[in-house]
Amino acid sequence: MAMNSLHNIATLIKRLEAVTSRLEDIATSADSLGLHPDDAHIVKDIATTLAPVSTNPPEPQRQYSGGAMARPPEDIPVDVTLLDSFVKTGMGPFFELSHKIGGVVAEQAAFLRKGFEVQRGILLVISKAKKPHGDNVAEKAYKNLLQPMEDVISSIRRIQQENRGTPAFNMLSAVADGSFALTWTTVESRPWKQAEESLTMAQFFGNKVLKEHPRGSLEAQWVETYYALFGELASFLREAYPYGITWNSQGDVLGNVIAGDAA
Repeated sequence: MAMNSLHNIATLIKRLEAVTSRLEDIATSADSLGLHPDDAHIVKDIATTLAPVSTNPPEPQRQYSGGAMARPPEDIPVDVTLLDSFVKTGMGPFFELSHKIGGVVAEQAAFLRKGFEVQRGILLVISKAKKPHGDNVAEKAYKNLLQPMEDVISSIRRIQQENRGTPAFNMLSAVADGSFALTWTTVESRPWKQAEESLTMAQFFGNKVLKEHPRGSLEAQWVETYYALFGELASFLREAYPYGITWNSQGDVLGNVIAGDAA
């Protein structure tokens, strides 16, 4: 019984479609048939009424989404832009040669790169926050701000200590001693001096590498690009912070800024 009903319905739909198609043809040529405008209007209404209705569900409208709760882009401070340029151009050759040497040298260099990424985050926070004062809450917030940098420096030194007695030890030691330069964000006056002093510290083991390997070798080139890195860093700091790092006097409390960036 159910099958017969479905068959009858299908047959009826086909007949209605045929009638509708014919009425549409008539409506299209109503003027040529000499029908009165009112009659032509009636024919068109009938054709529209009898038009088959699609049984398919309507296609949902697509809405563009730039990502779940994506934050709008924010203006990048000039000093952060200069840091980005330094990392790309000033440090590029050193990272490239470290990658060619590979092994623990490349691993340690990756942490050094991460250190400058952490610095970038610190500078963004400083651009939004008031300079913290000496109360316990402010000191804790400032320590939290610097903790990722301390972790990076610890990782750089860990790789050095774990590879004592290996052929790469002098290279690893040069980077470990020079990583002192990453602390320039804590220096209020003339931070470029931190870069210059760090170069002096790095040269003790770096010069040993130069004595161990002939001029033009991959290792010697690596040392030269590493030394050049400090000169580029000092130039960046002189340009970006001629009077030292400046906090935002109109900004929010440091702890609030850190919490907001982490959210």
